[in-house]
Amino acid sequence: MIIGGHRCGTTSLYNYLIEADVCRPGLCKEPGFFSNRKGRTLEWYEKGLKMNGSQPGVIDATVAYLLSEKTPQRVYNYNRDIKPIALLRNPVDRTWSAYWQYPLRRLLKTPLYISFDEFKNLKNVADYRAIITKELQGIPSMPDNRMFLHNGIYVHGLSRWKKLFPEMLVIRSEDMFANPKKVFKNVLDYLEVDAERMPEFKPHYSCSRGRQPEDLQQLLYAFFEHYNELLFEKFGIDVSGRI
Repeated sequence: MIIGGHRCGTTSLYNYLIEADVCRPGLCKEPGFFSNRKGRTLEWYEKGLKMNGSQPGVIDATVAYLLSEKTPQRVYNYNRDIKPIALLRNPVDRTWSAYWQYPLRRLLKTPLYISFDEFKNLKNVADYRAIITKELQGIPSMPDNRMFLHNGIYVHGLSRWKKLFPEMLVIRSEDMFANPKKVFKNVLDYLEVDAERMPEFKPHYSCSRGRQPEDLQQLLYAFFEHYNELLFEKFGIDVSGRI
C-alpha cells in the first residue's frame, strides 16, 4: 500500500511495481476506501481491487492516506500485515508541483475563495504568488478549507502511521528521482518479493513548469522549517532540501 504523499512520486512507484509484475492494478490507482468511504463497503473495496487471492497482489496507492487522521487505524484493523510505503518530498518543491497539477487535472468542482474559472486556469506565477500569499496568512485556497501548504506537513500523519506500523518504509522522493533503480531494490526487499522484470524507471505524471520564484521559495522554507525539524528529530528523515 502506497499512502502518499501527494506529488511525491507515488504514481511513478505505483507504475514501477506494476511494470515489474510485483503488483497488479485495481480498477483505479486511488480507491480512497480507508480515507473516505462515503457509504462504500468492504465488499466494494475488495471487488474494486479485484482481490481474488491470485499473485501478484493488488496495490492501493491512495495519496490521501498519509495525512488522514482515521486511515492508519482503519488499515490496521483491516489487515495489520499490510506494508505501507510513504514517499516524502521537499515540501517547497511539492507545493510548486501541486499548483500545476490541480488545474491540469480539473479536480476542483466546488466553489473556492477565488472563482472556479480562475482556479482551473492557473497557469502563471502571479496566480501562484497570490495563492501562496493568502495561504501563508491562513486563508485556504482549495475546497473544504484545505490548503496546498498542509499537504507538505508530513510529521503528524507519519507519526500516526508509525505508531501502528513502526517498520513501514519511508522513501525520500529525491532519492527515488536520483537513483530509482536502487530505491526500487529497497522496495522489493521491504516487500520481500522478486521482480519478474525491471521497469524502465521513467517518471510518471510530471506537472511542474519552470522554476519557482526565489522569494516564494524562501517564504515557504521558513513556513515548513519547524515541521521539517520535527520530522527529522522523530524519524531522522530530512526533507528540508537544504543540504
